[in-house]
Amino acid sequence: MSIIAGPADAPVARFASLDVAPDVAVLIVSYQSAADLGLLFDSLRAEAVGRRIRVVVADNASTDSSARGRKGDVVVIETGGNLDYGGGLNAAMSHVGEAPAILVLHPDVGLEPGCIAALENRTRVSGAGIVVPRILYAVGALSLSLRREPSVIRAFGDALLGSRWSKTDGGC
Repeated sequence: MSIIAGPADAPVARFASLDVAPDVAVLIVSYQSAADLGLLFDSLRAEAVGRRIRVVVADNASTDSSARGRKGDVVVIETGGNLDYGGGLNAAMSHVGEAPAILVLHPDVGLEPGCIAALENRTRVSGAGIVVPRILYAVGALSLSLRREPSVIRAFGDALLGSRWSKTDGGC
């Protein structure tokens, strides 16, 4: 792992190349996201200190230089067209390698310090195959991305009633 100087002289790591087994693979689908990727990459570099993170960006034919200039230690896959989100993730998955953990991020987010370690710990402690981070808006307000725990009865209710049954007050 090589360290480069960060904005506040904090250690910032380089991302894992394709010839190094990563601890975590981060998948990002980009379309016209050049303005957003810098903040995300900065927060990921801070998280990469002490762990091997491979960052794979699937660029869905952006015209704003989202992929150009991002190469180096970021694996950039130019999809050749707008494959939409699922197609971009599939393209990125083909470059994950033997990563024990995969983190899927949108290009317009930044990670709080310790985020990846907290997600890894929650996965290990709970035994869950998938964990969801707490999502905060820029003003610090919590976004409730997971409204309630799944169950067979809830799945049946959702299939039968759809969104007519869900709470809209932000409660669980």
